[in-house]
Amino acid sequence: MRKNLTVGLLITAVALTAVLSIANIQTVTVNYLFGTFKLPLILLILMSVGLGMLIQFLLGFFKNMSLRQEIKKLNDHHLKDKETAREKEAMSK
Repeated sequence: MRKNLTVGLLITAVALTAVLSIANIQTVTVNYLFGTFKLPLILLILMSVGLGMLIQFLLGFFKNMSLRQEIKKLNDHHLKDKETAREKEAMSK
């Protein structure tokens, strides 16, 4: 169910981006620190969306990696605790 919602939201976002891009085909001048350049507004919109998607992907990827490391660390700690409890139980018998 969650996957269907995600796919639906993704399709909606892509469609909205496409409609906005097609409606804005005029050329714009982009000023940045070292100069300027001209390009169609559709490309600027698509580049901005793409950059946002890349940043979101990277943030999610690194968050996922840190959570996996934490889970592994907690599992190792849990196994050590179980082992220690078994040893104490064996010693008390």
